[in-house]
Amino acid sequence: MGPAHPSNRIERSLMEEPVSVLPVHPPTTVCPDTPLRDAIARMLEGNIGAVLVVDAGGKLLAASPAAPVRAAAASESQPTLRPR
Repeated sequence: MGPAHPSNRIERSLMEEPVSVLPVHPPTTVCPDTPLRDAIARMLEGNIGAVLVVDAGGKLLAASPAAPVRAAAASESQPTLRPR
């Protein structure tokens, strides 16, 4: 089985264009103690799919996509993004 061939302009772009063609946006960061409801609000306000969890020095601790963040918020009484 050979490599897939794009069937339209969008597929061709996805398969052939470099990442550099994408617009650059500043990352949305939160600290580990940020309540999940606040992280979700920031994702909704910014129309983004994830937040980056960073420590006080700005070191990346985790990338938290929207779906797991919402699931965690629904399952805990006082959820935060603090690693377990």
